[in-house]
Amino acid sequence: MQRALSQLGLAETASFFKNNIDHYTGATFGCHENYLVRREVPFSQWLLPALLPFFVTRQIFAGAGRVGCHNDVFEYGSPEAQRIDFQLSQRADHIVTEIYQWIQFSRAIINTRDEPLADWGLYRRLHLLVGDSNMSEYVTALKVGTTAALIELLEQGIWTDIRLLDPVQAIRDISRDPHYQWEVQLEDGRHTTAVDLQLAYLELAERHLRGQEPETDWVLREWRFVLEALSCDPMSLIDRLDWVAKKWLLQSFIEAEGLDWQDPWVQSLDLEYHNLNPAKGLYLDLRHRGMAEKVVDEERVNLAMVTPPQDTRARARSSVMRSLTNHKARYVIEWDSIYVEDEKYLNLDDPFQTYDIEVQEFVQEFQRPSHS
Repeated sequence: MQRALSQLGLAETASFFKNNIDHYTGATFGCHENYLVRREVPFSQWLLPALLPFFVTRQIFAGAGRVGCHNDVFEYGSPEAQRIDFQLSQRADHIVTEIYQWIQFSRAIINTRDEPLADWGLYRRLHLLVGDSNMSEYVTALKVGTTAALIELLEQGIWTDIRLLDPVQAIRDISRDPHYQWEVQLEDGRHTTAVDLQLAYLELAERHLRGQEPETDWVLREWRFVLEALSCDPMSLIDRLDWVAKKWLLQSFIEAEGLDWQDPWVQSLDLEYHNLNPAKGLYLDLRHRGMAEKVVDEERVNLAMVTPPQDTRARARSSVMRSLTNHKARYVIEWDSIYVEDEKYLNLDDPFQTYDIEVQEFVQEFQRPSHS
């Protein structure tokens, strides 16, 4: 997107921000995550209760951080007088229920709309609204990787029965805790912490998934590293976690300028952390200075922008799109299907197939001269 602005000559007058809130209006913007889960995993009986505590507590490493808070009188009954200078998550204050089907009417931790965009008989969709839009690629890798690891366990029939008393309240309490104790109450009345709950999930994943794949081993290793650091010195993770880096930057600025956390200037800098313009974005400046942990080098990023994964149906979509470049025809390309001229159809129901033969035949069909 930033490249597009530059090509249009608008980089100095317009900006893209990768964030989730508007301090001025109180609006929130979602960061949607989507995962495929095998259909045989009992969704309501296993998946929802098993993963809700994980999603509530993963903000301790996956939060993007924000200045202030959002108190909606229509959602919470009355404005709260509690002053919040800074909190972990941009989305936590806007989550109002645990699960819900329609995202237009209620912001839930898990959206239950079943639209897998793949073979309905084999997969269902796990759609999340609870996460923040991260600038840190390290956090993005850890957020997605830990979630994928737990889904893998569920598909193997392995899960831990942890239940929170009130997940919606817990997600706000964790985010707003200025002392990083992150205490939560379980359904049985006991109290524990977000770090301890994450460690329970991690230890389960380590027992069953360690040593199977290099990427999973990286996730498990970094997950443990981060949780151990969070339990003793969260601010030591400036180079890795968004909320820590942002708080450090803003706190340094406040002290240097003699400001208060409620100053509009601080809110403005909160937004600038997410600016995608390398000349303006605070996070991108940290990365330029070598102060942010990288996971993927620039060469691989640039390659991925023009080359799809070679072991999924993305390869098929890309092949058809390239063939259509110089072909004058009306077409629609969906996640799971391709239509050309409303009559030629290619089914891509299996996300893990490349459809090489089918694509070759399909391209030959729509490139064949019409005799009408």
